[in-house]
Amino acid sequence: MKQANWKFYEPRTEHGSSLSACIYALAAADIGLPDWGYPYFMRTATVDLTGESKQYVGDLYIGGTHPAANGGAWMAAVLGFAGVRFDGQTVTLKPSLPETWSSIELPVILRGGSFRLRIGHEEITVTAAPGNSEAVSFAGFGGEVVPCPPGAILELASESNQRGA
Repeated sequence: MKQANWKFYEPRTEHGSSLSACIYALAAADIGLPDWGYPYFMRTATVDLTGESKQYVGDLYIGGTHPAANGGAWMAAVLGFAGVRFDGQTVTLKPSLPETWSSIELPVILRGGSFRLRIGHEEITVTAAPGNSEAVSFAGFGGEVVPCPPGAILELASESNQRGA
């Protein structure tokens, strides 16, 4: 359904809103087209640096900062390209990284514990802070759920990486 909607709407969308590019980057990563979504990500991530966003509607100035688009860039990177989802118990990671990225690394706070995620095309490393009070479970690349206790380093590999491909 998402792919069909992408094929229909993507070529028809003007992207006049500063919020459009981040959602298209997120959607592209979600349907397995991260390289198509990457230019949208760059557009939203740099909206306040380039000055290329829409500044006027008629004679009304609408320029300024774009905090919602900046939040959308975060969503595209973390929820889209890194594929991070958390249901309150388990973190599932389904990366869809642009080809030009080797990995993305980010800190997260989950259930009061601190974790560092390094997410690559074929491998994921989860590092739990030693001071965490409990384990949090992680599943990467559609694999099994594995708990990550305080102070642990968890390595998750894609199925093709496990086979040595």
